[in-house]
Amino acid sequence: MQPIYITKSLAAASANNIAQAQTPGGAGNLILNGSAVVNGVAVLDTARQVLLTFAASEAGHNFTIFGTSQSGVAISEVIAGTGAGTVASVLNYKTVTRIAISAGATGNVSAGTNGVGASDWRPLNLGPTPFQLGVALIITGTVNASVNYTYEDPNVPIVPGGQPTAFSLTALAAKAASTDGGAFNIPIAAIQLVINSGTGTATLVVDQAGIGSP
Repeated sequence: MQPIYITKSLAAASANNIAQAQTPGGAGNLILNGSAVVNGVAVLDTARQVLLTFAASEAGHNFTIFGTSQSGVAISEVIAGTGAGTVASVLNYKTVTRIAISAGATGNVSAGTNGVGASDWRPLNLGPTPFQLGVALIITGTVNASVNYTYEDPNVPIVPGGQPTAFSLTALAAKAASTDGGAFNIPIAAIQLVINSGTGTATLVVDQAGIGSP
């Protein structure tokens, strides 16, 4: 069958391209006023993690991020405030529509991006017997990438938080050069490409018996 190609690259990180430094006086929403904001919505280059930066300790405060995935599905998550420093979202956002804080901030809070982003989960064909899957990473430019897999259907998640449990494919973890990941002979439900750092391009090549390019 014809291989599937999943390609991803990230623009340079920006710590405040979603919300510039501000100190909310009470519970409410951060003002989305960064360089990525268009008509009140932060539109990112591709789905990627959101980075919150705290100038002082925000321990005890919760931050809820609302937005959409690469495919336009509404997503959200709650991030617990920490001491002064940064904390990243677990989910990957193509857009951010709102960031709510549960109480007045202790100090300045800003929101932007780091150097991490992941593709949507790509479901695989569990029908063919035996299950056969070959994977490889093609790296162009300066970028570090990994591949995750899951045994759970990403379209019917059953784990808390609404996301399948991700496992790192050891053969394709933190690669900065093109690498053959070998073959899977144990059925997996879906696969995902992750950019760990850099602004080059990573392409995941998936060659599976019984499934072809979209």
